[in-house]
Formats: sequence, structure tokens, C-alpha cells
Amino acid sequence: MKARTKNSLTFSDTLFVSGLSAVGILIPCLVVRLHFFQSAAVDLSPLRWLIALPATLLALLFVGFNLHTTFLRPWLYRRSHGDHNGYRHVSGAPGGGSLMIAIAALFLPNAPLIGGALLALYLLDPGGIHIAACMMLRECLTDMRKRSFQDG
Repeated sequence: MKARTKNSLTFSDTLFVSGLSAVGILIPCLVVRLHFFQSAAVDLSPLRWLIALPATLLALLFVGFNLHTTFLRPWLYRRSHGDHNGYRHVSGAPGGGSLMIAIAALFLPNAPLIGGALLALYLLDPGGIHIAACMMLRECLTDMRKRSFQDG
């Protein structure tokens, strides 16, 4: 049996990536199911709105913060310092926006306009679960490809 190197993937790593990918796919499916293929009956109870509005605002804040840390912050640093030397990357709030979007989708009224806005927000989030799943899947595939070249 070959010795496991520090960077090789284990079975639990593969399961984690698979689970994360499944969650990343289920959130937009939930939004589409609830807001595009659900009846138009809307429960306007105050408790529903007390959950839906803060979840929506938090989703907007998470996505805005992730966009800031991913795109705006490095640009501002480069603009003020002339280059990226000394720049420290900050990861934002990974998964926070996706979670809040899922909660908002459950409690907001069922309407295609709201569903479309939630899907757009989900796709714009650079710190979302779907992005993390894609990055981890890329790492898994790269690792598998490297191992196949080493073994062959």
C-alpha cells in the first residue's frame, strides 16, 4: 500500500465535497420549487415576516461583504499601495449568504420575482456554498489527475 502524502485526499474528504456539492445544488432547487412551482397562496402572518425580512437583509449583507472582500478590497489595496505586496486575503463569510437565502426562501411569499431575486443573489455570492463546492471539487479532480500521472 502506498504511503499517504500530506496533500492527498481521503475518503472523508471526498464525502465532505460530495455533501457540500449536494447542499450547493439543493438551495437553488429549493428556491425554484417554492417560488416558481408553488401555488400563489401566501401566508402573511407576522411571525413569517419577522423571520423572512431579517434573513433577507442578512443575506444581502453577507453577499455584499463577500463581494467587498473578494473584489473591492484587493482593488483598493492595489490602488493605494501600487501592488499586492503585503496584501492579506480575507475570506469573508463563507456559507452565510447561502444559509440566509435558504431561510428567506422558506419564509418569503411565493412569487417568481422574489425567487428570481433570491437566485440572482445566490449566484452573485462569491462566498457561497456553490463556490466552495466548485473549488473543492476542482482540488479533488486536480489531486486525482496528479495521482493518476504518478501511478501510471
